[in-house]
Amino acid sequence: MPVKTRRRKLSTTVSDESYRYLLEKVKSGQASSIAEAADRALGRERRLDNRLGLARDTAAYFDNLAATTMAEENGLAEHLGLALDEVDIDG
Repeated sequence: MPVKTRRRKLSTTVSDESYRYLLEKVKSGQASSIAEAADRALGRERRLDNRLGLARDTAAYFDNLAATTMAEENGLAEHLGLALDEVDIDG
């Protein structure tokens, strides 16, 4: 039996466009309720925020590397690329 997550009651207003979007998700069967449609949309937004944060942190990491460490990173990337060239993804 699936574990039920704790839910909080939320009473708010949204734009007509947002309401139609959520309602369409329910009508198309992509969500069983407007609440689930909102949860899914917010989940996508959180994942996007996480990806943007990771990209920002990764860029900052490489921007602050010492020259010798950057050379090591580039060497690792080159070797990884060569190894991936040998992988037969078609099996």
